[in-house]
Amino acid sequence: MTKDLTKISNLFSLLRIVLAIPIFFGVMNDEKLITTAMIFVAGFSDWADGYFARKRNEISELGKILDPIGDKLCLAALIIPMIITGYIPLWFAIIALGRDALIIIGGLYIQRKKGFVIPSIMIGKITFIVLGCVVLGAFLKIPYFNMIGYPIATVFIIVSFVVYLLRAVNFLKNSNIDNV
Repeated sequence: MTKDLTKISNLFSLLRIVLAIPIFFGVMNDEKLITTAMIFVAGFSDWADGYFARKRNEISELGKILDPIGDKLCLAALIIPMIITGYIPLWFAIIALGRDALIIIGGLYIQRKKGFVIPSIMIGKITFIVLGCVVLGAFLKIPYFNMIGYPIATVFIIVSFVVYLLRAVNFLKNSNIDNV
């Protein structure tokens, strides 16, 4: 597994994990330009880790863990200080972070029970992008953006959670990743 840390795809995931810290402090200090740039770098690293994992056949169990952790840490690094600073409403943060917490708990349970990490799926990636856009729109105070963004993001959060839940239940019943 140490060898997996040197794979380009996993290094992009690690970059996203590291970026969570300066993103958190950037939001707390209302540093819009540098924080927005870091958010875009994190978004690029999310795309790049998947691209290189597939292109270079670097898909690994470690990568299946690092990728969603990077996504969830970056999202939490945005959302938590935005609650504190009043950029986003608490209800929205609870829904977004609650979904992620439940997915992590479920993933850990399946990994422990079956010894396998279920990979992320497209609806999860799309939800991450939608959430990122809505949260970034709130941070940049784009007029009316959140009036439309919160309901759309909430629908994606709910739908993606239901899809992940159904996949997890199916996998636990069948133990066949091809059916997930």
